[in-house]
Amino acid sequence: VTEFLPVSSSGHLILVSSLTGWQDQGMEIDVALHAGTLAAVILYFFKDLKQMVGAVFLSVGSFLGVSKKPSKEFFSLALKLVIATIPAVIFGALLKKGVSAEGRLLLRSPLVVASSSIGFGLLLFGAERWRRPSRTLSELSWGSALIIGLFQSLAFIPGTSRSGICMTAGRLLSLDR
Repeated sequence: VTEFLPVSSSGHLILVSSLTGWQDQGMEIDVALHAGTLAAVILYFFKDLKQMVGAVFLSVGSFLGVSKKPSKEFFSLALKLVIATIPAVIFGALLKKGVSAEGRLLLRSPLVVASSSIGFGLLLFGAERWRRPSRTLSELSWGSALIIGLFQSLAFIPGTSRSGICMTAGRLLSLDR
């Protein structure tokens, strides 16, 4: 349920273990949690995802001359979703390779989690309060998709909500809800 709210699920796990004195559950539980939230997102957006995947297959078929033209809207949205995912994939690989075990422990500190939760919460509040929506998702540009992807990379910082930071980026880019 919290995947659709601007709260950090992994950040909350870290804070609960810190405040209760329980042992930190570690990355395995975090990964399992994110797999569960991914499943929830896929179920919730199944119809849209199905149309995007269908548009990609129809596009390949159309290119090969064996199928009709795909929906431009869903094909474009699928490609923009890929574009928005690339920065997080790159950043995650660099983080895994370039951050020591001590650095990863520091990232999981309650101070980092609390600071990022508060800081990015205030940023979302500001974006929501002072930006006026003027564009819909169908008007999302390629550059805006990349910017949202760059913001999404910040979710590797525990306490930063992936959905919250993407909503913040969208609102800063004047996208409607």
